[in-house]
Amino acid sequence: MTSGTICAPPAKKTVWSRDPRAISPRALPPATDAAYELPFLAHATMEPLNATVHLTPDSCEIWTGTQIVSRVQSEAAKAAGLPVEKVIVNNHLLGGGFGRKLEPDMVVAAVRIAKQVDGPVKVVWTREEDIQHDIYRPVYRDTIAATLSDGKIVGWKYRITGSAVIARWLPPAFQKGIDIDAVDSAADIPYDIPNLRVEYVREEPPAVTTGFWRGVGPNNNVFAIETFIDELAKNFWAHSISWPRNPIGVSRCRPGSGAACACSRRSAALSRPWWKRKSTNRVKSICGASHRLSIPA
Repeated sequence: MTSGTICAPPAKKTVWSRDPRAISPRALPPATDAAYELPFLAHATMEPLNATVHLTPDSCEIWTGTQIVSRVQSEAAKAAGLPVEKVIVNNHLLGGGFGRKLEPDMVVAAVRIAKQVDGPVKVVWTREEDIQHDIYRPVYRDTIAATLSDGKIVGWKYRITGSAVIARWLPPAFQKGIDIDAVDSAADIPYDIPNLRVEYVREEPPAVTTGFWRGVGPNNNVFAIETFIDELAKNFWAHSISWPRNPIGVSRCRPGSGAACACSRRSAALSRPWWKRKSTNRVKSICGASHRLSIPA
């Protein structure tokens, strides 16, 4: 496990605060907390990984679907032992990328095979191979604690523990122990909470390479944040006689923006007593975790 801090020398964990002068948690009202665990996830692109390579002693031509041609070109050049300018990449339709085709591993494997073959070679993984050798979305454990006063959230502490994809994929962007992808929507939360603290703890799974997956960082953060907001609404606000009109706040959303509209609708929905809400009474499955939600009309 490795860690660091944004505003101090490396410490036990990485910390980000909206307000560095935030009051001590001891001065806040009692808190409620929850933990959410998200599993490894494969991309399962519509088309399994594939690449066609024609390698000669002085050139390499590639046909594949990729989200980043320059990386495929440079990694293929290394595998072929050729200058980058001698590698041509023909980028065709992706067949589904979702972050999986930010990785050049299929092309590198095809180039290595092509070095043993006299003529063009096409490599296609079966669906089973595609899933087995995926670059998985990291396992995450998100813990959130909130403090409420007069029905409002006045304190918020959010810790994300998981792999640092940025540290492997783009090392220069991994600064001070912070994986900016892992904390994306945790640090940029749209709700107007005066005292907010975000912590990141890097924990790498043994022998499993992790990467970007579909919605990238927000698919971890948003699930935990919105589920926790729903649980607060159910456990604290829904039975309150003095129902707060704006329990989560929307002042940080830019007026007229899509985020502002979404926040306003959510705040208005949460400000209805539970008995005035409609419920689908269904289980919603999000990113591998199920949660029973009350869906406001």
